[in-house]
Amino acid sequence: GHTGINLCQTFRNFRLKPIGLACDLRKYYNSIEVHEDSYPINRIVFRDNADPSGTLREYVLKNLFYGIKPAGSITDEALKFVAREAVHHCSECINKAIPNNHEEEARDSATNEREPGKEEVHIQKIDDRIYNPECSAVNHEFYRLLERKYVDDILGSTFTSKRVEEIKQFTESKLSEYSFSTKGWNVSGDERTPGTNNLNDDNKLGTCSYLWDPHTDRFKPKEVLLHNGIRFRGAIKPMKDWVRTSGTGQLVSIKAPALRTRVFKDVNEITPDALNELWKDTPRTLRSGLSKTYQLFEPCGFLAPLAGQTRAALHEAVKLNGNNMEREIPEHLWHHLIKCITEMLKAMTFEFDRRPDKEQITKECENILITFTDYSLNMSIVSYLVTITTTGKPSVIILQARTLNRRFTVPKGELDGMKEGSIQHKTLVTELGNILSRDYLLTDSMICIYQLINDKEHENPFVQNRVQEIRQNIDVINKVYHVVSAENMADLGTRYGTSTNDANFITCEAVAPHSTYARGRYWFSDLGEAEDIGIITSAKTLYNEKKKNQESADVQEPTVTTC
Repeated sequence: GHTGINLCQTFRNFRLKPIGLACDLRKYYNSIEVHEDSYPINRIVFRDNADPSGTLREYVLKNLFYGIKPAGSITDEALKFVAREAVHHCSECINKAIPNNHEEEARDSATNEREPGKEEVHIQKIDDRIYNPECSAVNHEFYRLLERKYVDDILGSTFTSKRVEEIKQFTESKLSEYSFSTKGWNVSGDERTPGTNNLNDDNKLGTCSYLWDPHTDRFKPKEVLLHNGIRFRGAIKPMKDWVRTSGTGQLVSIKAPALRTRVFKDVNEITPDALNELWKDTPRTLRSGLSKTYQLFEPCGFLAPLAGQTRAALHEAVKLNGNNMEREIPEHLWHHLIKCITEMLKAMTFEFDRRPDKEQITKECENILITFTDYSLNMSIVSYLVTITTTGKPSVIILQARTLNRRFTVPKGELDGMKEGSIQHKTLVTELGNILSRDYLLTDSMICIYQLINDKEHENPFVQNRVQEIRQNIDVINKVYHVVSAENMADLGTRYGTSTNDANFITCEAVAPHSTYARGRYWFSDLGEAEDIGIITSAKTLYNEKKKNQESADVQEPTVTTC
């Protein structure tokens, strides 16, 4: 069924404020009851104990079930209704929407008439308040929680413990009015209770493809269950004997290994040798490489440079194999792919702070969105939320990062990367709304910026179309900056090691929680100073210089040559 919002947005909402809170909705996929009129078309027959010779009985499914009806979509719409109702009955909004005019109320009461359009104005104002952050009532927190949930995962964040309790109580109360309930709550700083209250034996809650420990308030990507078998309808089965084609073209029968599974939790145990041992006597085909690469899922992009490097190794195999899924990947390229997967698996053991420096973050702190774009071997985009804490230092989190494997000349790639970056940037600006004080888009391509500030239409359609889209997504003059290449945070994802040259090979340490990629640059807290010392230059400054040079050229007198 329809899930509504994407899981990255849900997880970002979870990281914004100092205290995180999470809960799961109970029986999400079978919480919708069927109307009695529909009983005749929702009947099933069943034999006692599932025995073919048992007594045949007829039943009615009184609830919608996942797989029979679009239960997820209907539940999602029901919860949206609950959220809207909560806001429409917000007493603070109602009081603000209608002025307290006793004389007018008395007149209306006496005549049983209202000024034409008054009721419509009242409702419209309340509807506007759904997205209006000015109201501090808990109704709106509840609305935002349901608006930004992912399927049955409800994640949010707030500033105080008192507010946490208000949200929990209001949510439980409002959901119960419509026969919904939660499985319990987890809040930042909770005592360790492994194996209870939705937590696993490591005291972690699985949500949005991550594992969060409420006690430490840290998270990591979900662990990957590696195996040497095959998946069949969700289950892992032993593979069958198979045939390998030798270097001379002969067919060699290979006996399938016994089924083995492994989950790596210790970074020191993850080595290429350990992976090769696990996958010994299994095919090294393109199909196998695809399966091993794309099970390493990390949606928000904290490990994006490593993911890009691993996918690039796979693309090498695709080109060499001619897109033949059953042809074996050459030996040197297979070892390189395993090396890339090793680094990715190591990075998936890292634990990141949900909100760094949360003790120094208050409602009054300034929030800045900075998006970097770059292009070389890969296209890379990374967006940071920078919060200037009460100590004046920046608290930095990666909101979204990704790499794209596209083949252009460098100038075209830089411009296309800016276009993709502007789309991501605009999405985040819309999502974050009023919490942002400022936002900027940075690139190290001076050519791209001059293309953007050029007053004339570009003759090349490729350039003109992308310039036009970037201008629609962001205020180029005031929010686009040039950054020196050494300070471009997106640069890491554009260069990687290959099977023939590992000079730029990216290791897990490059994206570790303590890395510059994760923590940001020192100058994030003061972009004005960064511009003064030449790290960044605004498009506005470049535009004014360009205009000044043009005016100077226009007024310059022609040189007269005399004999």
